[in-house]
Amino acid sequence: MKVSRLIIIFLLSLASFISMDGQAQRDRSQNPKQQAKQQQELRQAREKKINKEMKEREERHVKIQDKKTRKRMKKNRKRSERLAKRGNSEPFFRRIFRKRHFKR
Repeated sequence: MKVSRLIIIFLLSLASFISMDGQAQRDRSQNPKQQAKQQQELRQAREKKINKEMKEREERHVKIQDKKTRKRMKKNRKRSERLAKRGNSEPFFRRIFRKRHFKR
């Protein structure tokens, strides 16, 4: 009884060690620099594709609007860009609700 338990435990531990060696010794088909370069290229291609799709969607969104709405969108976009150039570092609600120290 004890011998059979020892044999089973030994075989299970041996099987677990064998599986660890198999995973640790996998070979690489490319060196790390080539893999990094390939991943970078894939990432850039994916970003380019996403940007292109977003631009097409934005153009379609503007195209399906009527003329008054397009003019209003253009006006609001220009105003937003102009305000962004000013560069307020604080949000408007902090500027409005901050404590003011008046000089007497």
